[in-house]
Amino acid sequence: MNKSRTRKGLKIFGILSLAGLGATLILFSLNNKLDYFYSPKDLVGNVTPKGNFKLGGMVQTGSIEIIGTETSFILTDFESSVKVRFTGVTPDLFKENSGAVVYGYLESDEFFALELYAKHDENYMPPKSTKT
Repeated sequence: MNKSRTRKGLKIFGILSLAGLGATLILFSLNNKLDYFYSPKDLVGNVTPKGNFKLGGMVQTGSIEIIGTETSFILTDFESSVKVRFTGVTPDLFKENSGAVVYGYLESDEFFALELYAKHDENYMPPKSTKT
């Protein structure tokens, strides 16, 4: 009777060990995929983050400059602002006084965006389709 109790305990211990190992591997994998999100205010006075991260805010009025495929603009949270440079095609919803999130890196007080996402409000309606 004592042997069956020991085997049962070993099986339970083995199952719990494998479950713990699986959870550890999943959490380690997710940690490598995290993108940290900052606002312009977070970047002022704090230690600047290393590597790529997301920066979000509003596009400042009159700050959009387009030269060829390079777009530069100022992203603000109405307390601080950061100059952003993006090379590529901007989304259709990207405009002044609208929200934007950029993914990239900070280099000498200028943010170099690798990706640009335009945000819209909850009342957004897509344009009507012209197909009949």
